[in-house]
Amino acid sequence: MSHRFGWAVLVGAGVLLGCLLSSYSITGAASADLSLDNSGEQQTEAVDPRETVGQLRELNAQMKELRTLLCSGKVRVVVVINPDHE
Repeated sequence: MSHRFGWAVLVGAGVLLGCLLSSYSITGAASADLSLDNSGEQQTEAVDPRETVGQLRELNAQMKELRTLLCSGKVRVVVVINPDHE
């Protein structure tokens, strides 16, 4: 395989990926939480900001714990095979 062919394939794959990602928001998949009211305008669901901030703080604390664990090098994986589970 020549280098030019490899670059052409890489550029073609990038263009294809860009086209796929640009059409993602058009399909409505990105706006699944939006609904239309009788007038045709989009309404977002009401979310309590305090609840969202609380969830983000909890997630941040979990990420810090995970980072500390991964940086320590003391990660062990234990695999348990349960013969009763099918």
